[in-house]
Amino acid sequence: MKILSGISVLALLIAGAATPSFATTLADGGTAVPNTVAFTGFTQLATTGTMNYTYAGGADQGTVMEEVGTFAGNPFGANDMTFVYQVTVKAGDIQHISGFDFGGTHLDVADSVDGSGTTQPTNATFDFGVVEFNFPGPSSALLPGNTSYLLIVNTDATSFGTGTIGLLDGGGTTAAGFAPGATPEPSSLTLLGTGLLAAGAGLRRRMRK
Repeated sequence: MKILSGISVLALLIAGAATPSFATTLADGGTAVPNTVAFTGFTQLATTGTMNYTYAGGADQGTVMEEVGTFAGNPFGANDMTFVYQVTVKAGDIQHISGFDFGGTHLDVADSVDGSGTTQPTNATFDFGVVEFNFPGPSSALLPGNTSYLLIVNTDATSFGTGTIGLLDGGGTTAAGFAPGATPEPSSLTLLGTGLLAAGAGLRRRMRK
C-alpha cells in the first residue's frame, strides 16, 4: 500500500477547502434563487422546536423553527452542517426570515416542499454574515395562513453553536437559533499542509535509512 505524499495530502486539503463547482452558491453580497430539492437523508443534531413569535403589539404573530444537522444533499459534504428554517404566519405578515452568522463559510441555498409549505417563490441574500430568505411573491410577504417551504442553508462548517433567527416586515423580532461554528481559515489550512509536507519528508528520510 502506498503512503500518500505530503503534496498529495495538501492537494486533497485544497480541493476540500474549495467551493464545489456543482453547488449553486450564495456569494457574499449576492442573491440567489434556491434550488428545490427533496429533503431526504437529513440527520437532525439540534432543533429549536416550534416557537411562537409576536411583535408590533400583537399585530404580527405566528410560529418559527430552526433545525441543524447533516444532509445527504449538502454539496459541500454529507457531514457538514445544514441549517433549516420554517415560518408560519397567523396574523400580520413576514417579508424576510434571516439566520446569523454565516460569515467565513461557503454557502448553498435550497428549499423543499417536503415541509408542506404553501408559498413560493423565495430568494436568498447574503450580506455581512446574514443569510436572509425573502418572499417576493404577489404580496411580497407571507400572509396569514401561509407556511414557508423548508428553507435550507447548506454550509461547509463542521460544527455549530448558538445564534439567532430574525423575522422582519415593517418591524421585526428575533428568536433563539443556531449558527455555524468556526471553520479553519485558509492560512491555517496552509500551515497544516506545510506541516504535513514536513512530516512526509521526515518519513521518507527515515524509510531510506
